[in-house]
Amino acid sequence: MSLLGSTYSWKKGARGISGIDPEIVGARLEGLAAQYGGGARAEDIVADAREDPASPYHDYFEWNDAIAGERYREEQARDLIRHLVVIKSNGDGTPDETVRAFVLISTGEVDSYVGIRTVLSDSRMRSQMLERALKDLRVWRKKYETLRELTALFKAIDVGIEVVSSEATDVTEVLSAV
Repeated sequence: MSLLGSTYSWKKGARGISGIDPEIVGARLEGLAAQYGGGARAEDIVADAREDPASPYHDYFEWNDAIAGERYREEQARDLIRHLVVIKSNGDGTPDETVRAFVLISTGEVDSYVGIRTVLSDSRMRSQMLERALKDLRVWRKKYETLRELTALFKAIDVGIEVVSSEATDVTEVLSAV
């Protein structure tokens, strides 16, 4: 069931969906979810698109297995590198914390994964990583904004983003505004 008085739309920056009506897709996915007891899995959606070439999202999928297979392997490579971590030691030989070993950085025309040590030692790349972290935090906040139970956390996030984004050296100015 959709939220009362709401309409479907594509998120800003979504790729490969031009010409696909989000209202039609939303209604189709709601019907598919109802058919499967309230929720549809990714494989249910793919099967629906495969079985019905008239499906509103049939053309969104790559049906050439050679191309789709290569894209899947690229996604597996992204998954592999996202899960590789560096374990920092606290000095006495025991693990202290883990951090991602590689971070996605835009190097002009191409995005590539760069080692965390390199990223943190280069001011431009470090700045880009910080911008991405703040963007991810805003996206997470937006995703869960309908949960009133998280209101206090959202306020803290807003203050934190303002502090980090602020060029003011006096953090107390920002904190006093809360």
